[in-house]
Parts: sequence; C-alpha cells; structure tokens
Amino acid sequence: MGVQEVTSLGIQREHFFFYIGKGATSLRRSIERPSWYKTDIFAANLLGWVAYSTCLQEVPSFVHFNGSLAMLMFHLEQARRFTSTVSPRIVVYGPFIIDCATAWATRNGVLPHRSTSFNQRVKYFKELFIGPMSDIWYSAILEAANSTIGNLLEISITCIHRLACHEAEFDFSRDSVIEVLQYLRAELGDVDFHSALQELY
Repeated sequence: MGVQEVTSLGIQREHFFFYIGKGATSLRRSIERPSWYKTDIFAANLLGWVAYSTCLQEVPSFVHFNGSLAMLMFHLEQARRFTSTVSPRIVVYGPFIIDCATAWATRNGVLPHRSTSFNQRVKYFKELFIGPMSDIWYSAILEAANSTIGNLLEISITCIHRLACHEAEFDFSRDSVIEVLQYLRAELGDVDFHSALQELY
C-alpha cells in the first residue's frame, strides 16, 4: 500500500508522523501496563500471523502464538476460579488460538495433543468467513475439514520423516509413534468430522 492509497483512506500526508507516534506510544503503554485485557489475547495472536506472513525473525511467530495461548489459559483459569462468565468471543475464538499454538508447537517438534473439536473449528471458521453464507453454504465446514486434514497430513509426514531419519542412523526406537497414532485416531474418530465429510461429498 503506497502513500496515495493511505491518503485516500482519510489520513492526510502531514499527519503520518503524528499517527505513527501516537500508535507507537499506545503500543508501548499497552506492553508496559501491569495488567492486560481479553483483547490482548487476540492482539498477540494477530502479531503471530503478522510475524509469520512477513517472515519477521526479531520475535518468531510461535512466541506470539504461545503468548496468546498462555494469556487465554490464564483468563479461562481466572474465570473458573471466580465463577465468572467467559465472553462469547473467547468461546468461539479460543479454540482458534489453541489450534494456532498447537500447529506451531508441532512444527517445532512437540507432540500434538487434541484440545479442540471439529465442531469448534467450524464455529470459528464460520465467524471468520466474510460474505453471504447463502453463496457458499459449506464454507465453514469446508475450511474446518481442510484444516483438519492438512493438520493430520503434516503430523503424519513429520512423524514418518523423523522415524526415517532415526532409522538412517540405526535407531529403530518408536518413542513418539503411539502418541501420534492416538492423536490421529482421536481426530479421525470425531463423529462430526465424518458427518462433514459426507455432507461435502
């Protein structure tokens, strides 16, 4: 996006540095404040996607995703301890934050643990979808199915690659296979996932 496009959005050229300064100051205050809010959970997740899509290495994307997950878990624990209600947005997007962190943990060699269901993925993809649902009635289901299948393939290939590398060094141990198989069976055994595949077919 160039200066001309930004100007057309309503920011005058002479105000660029004013807004840059204000934005940076606001971010700094947000980081330095002693407490944080629910919105920070989503902000950390968004920073993870920005770091991933722009290949920024100052703070790797998985650090932001893990930070977002840690804040989410703390928020849910506080809500449980003080018997307060969890906001609808956290209920819908909490599984999305968990799935983001799980995906990056898996890519960094951590064994996956199934923490969300297929129906939860459908819900957050439905909320993320922009446009009239009547045009593409199956969009949320399709995205959730693509995400689930892609995740299963990635974990399977990663496990097989790890085994092949170990066997090349005459290490025939199968330490992580049972955990990976349990994860795969749990995902593939989800009744809602099977129903969605039938519906898409």
